[in-house]
Amino acid sequence: MFNINLMARTLFTLGVVSLASTTAAQTVKFPAVSSSQNINVTAEFYRPSGNGPFNAVVLLHTCGGVGKKEAQYATALRGEGYVVVVPDSFASRGNKRKGNRCTPGNYDNHVSDSVSDAIGAAVYLRSLPYVRGDRIAVMGMSLGGTATLGLPPEAMDQGIRAAVAYYPPCVQPDGKHFFKESKIPLLLLLGELDNWSPTTACVAKAEEMKNSGRIVEWTIYPGTHHGFDNQDYYFAVNDNRGRTMHYSQTASDDSWNRFKTFLTKNLGKAP
Repeated sequence: MFNINLMARTLFTLGVVSLASTTAAQTVKFPAVSSSQNINVTAEFYRPSGNGPFNAVVLLHTCGGVGKKEAQYATALRGEGYVVVVPDSFASRGNKRKGNRCTPGNYDNHVSDSVSDAIGAAVYLRSLPYVRGDRIAVMGMSLGGTATLGLPPEAMDQGIRAAVAYYPPCVQPDGKHFFKESKIPLLLLLGELDNWSPTTACVAKAEEMKNSGRIVEWTIYPGTHHGFDNQDYYFAVNDNRGRTMHYSQTASDDSWNRFKTFLTKNLGKAP
């Protein structure tokens, strides 16, 4: 499924391993690890000041693609001392739709692409001399959050040691879920009133995973909706399918603190 060795050999031919600037986000490329996709994935890259070695975070975007919210998180994480890679799974595959880029009937494929790109980004990070290759986390919102649930067990072979999912659609109406049998510690940050995916079904599956021995933590924010960390939804917004997005300052602040604590707990402090 994933051609890791080929990708590692290709990284240096792309000429994107060494980046001098540590201020603005850089654009980098790395080969897709899916054996069925012969493409280079474009990503935004954020490096803290200093020599490192640094812990790292792979940040996976929503159905809206890489935008302002992803940049806000990446900048904040860089300020906390993390190297951050934000793959653009849509643009890298020619998807330039406006607004919601998740095409009808293709959610599973979008999730698979995001999972593939998360692992590819981890391989890329491990090629950098100033990154701690065994201290990588994956974080995602909505679609990206679903992809964190779908990280396979072999993702740990690429140094992924923590996964954080903001309001992920966990379970489809037909009962299909996206959780993989993995040992990667997982944090779920959920809105009580999220009507994109039932929070109760998500928690039920999380409890099942926790009972099987996986480290799984979750927080449900009372009275909150999908997108509770996104200030673009300061006023409640409904999409064309009756689903609600609404910002909550309280949930946003608390989830950020829990996110940082979870990273420190599972990645440790960089030396």
